Amino acid sequence: MDGYATHQQALIKAAVNSKGDILETGCGFYSTPLLYEICKARGTKLISLVQEMTWAANFNYLKGEHYEQIEVDFTKELELKGNYGMIFLDHEQFVRDRILHINNLLNHTDVLVAHDSNNVKRWNFITHPVKMEHFKGHLPHTVIITK
Repeated sequence: MDGYATHQQALIKAAVNSKGDILETGCGFYSTPLLYEICKARGTKLISLVQEMTWAANFNYLKGEHYEQIEVDFTKELELKGNYGMIFLDHEQFVRDRILHINNLLNHTDVLVAHDSNNVKRWNFITHPVKMEHFKGHLPHTVIITK
């Protein structure tokens, strides 16, 4: 299995069971079209936070009522407004830098899916009480974090 696709089982489970708009950090061929179709089918919106707009242009064909892209700088704290039914954490930063966003993201959702979770040795930095469901069928692993 392609290492960029190993999150799909967890992602589909969390997205289908979520309510409201979905936020993803980054965008990719194995997540963005899939999440877009889920959002479109239920009348919600997928928002991709992106830093590399040249890469994000691969998904411009989805832009419209059910999809938008917002340019951000992932080296800074993400300024989010509102709440989301689910957030998918899988942008281009190294995992050690990417996970620094988790506590802030959990302030805006009850369900967070994190790809490359096998690269995180300890999860004790999470300040919210959470339940974690690990998907270890393929490398890299994925985790669903639920408040």
